[in-house]
Amino acid sequence: MNLSTDKLGWSNFLVVLKRRKMLILAVMAILVVVVLIGSFAATPLYRAQARIIIEREPPKVMPFQEVYELETSQKDYYQTQYKILQSRDLASNVLKVLKDKKIIKPGQNLGRMELLRMIAIEPIKSSWLVDIFASGPDPELVAALANTWAEEYIRDSVQ
Repeated sequence: MNLSTDKLGWSNFLVVLKRRKMLILAVMAILVVVVLIGSFAATPLYRAQARIIIEREPPKVMPFQEVYELETSQKDYYQTQYKILQSRDLASNVLKVLKDKKIIKPGQNLGRMELLRMIAIEPIKSSWLVDIFASGPDPELVAALANTWAEEYIRDSVQ
């Protein structure tokens, strides 16, 4: 049977699908089983968030030129605080607090580099707000990590 390409249409396509119905169903069933196995075998990850505001008290009355200089210095200040939030020193302080509160058990081998990998610091565009995200397989540790990170940053910046 010699068919030209201009005679092929939707009806021929549906005939081919009907003939290959069992093959298509078998492939779909295998795909569903593989996805289900992968979903149930995956380790759940939990995510916690803390939001802080970074601001410093500007002078109340000033000339126009000083307003421009103040805006530039505030951006520099914000970038510095953002780097402090990602620092190893802050991670060390958080690790000590979490061990003191016994949230990190003596058998757990967590260091400050592991904590830094669990944390993501994301500034909110056009604001002085910063989100601190913690993610990991232990929900208690993740929640405590995000909250303690924010608390330790605030405690260190107030001093």
